[in-house]
Amino acid sequence: MINTTRLGLTLGSLLIGVSACTPASDEMHKAPQAQEASTNQLVARAYGSVLFKNTDTRTLEITHSPVPEADWPIMQMQFQVANNVDMAEFVPGDAVEFVFDYSTADLPLIVAMRRTSPTELIGALWPEADLPEPSED
Repeated sequence: MINTTRLGLTLGSLLIGVSACTPASDEMHKAPQAQEASTNQLVARAYGSVLFKNTDTRTLEITHSPVPEADWPIMQMQFQVANNVDMAEFVPGDAVEFVFDYSTADLPLIVAMRRTSPTELIGALWPEADLPEPSED
């Protein structure tokens, strides 16, 4: 059973600024540079909303969808960003889809990321929702 109070609070905090999103790109960024790759990667994909960006430390704070591979619930956390991902393309409030490596003891490393639509983001957070199909405008 879904805890609607918790879900409502989480969705409410996640959707702040989502309306400022730009249209989704069809391409994810290139694979990470060789020095950032690990032979024992644990890779997962998630949807989320960018809350904070620090270009000096190459970190993003993101509220993200559940990640079954890592047994993570919906939560807010920091991610390191691989050098090949152009952080200039993302701002707080952007709805994003991202792929990350969570095999290190440090922050998980985002290796690919793209903007996505608010509908995709809400669908990832609340699969039972009866959402309208995106318009072709």
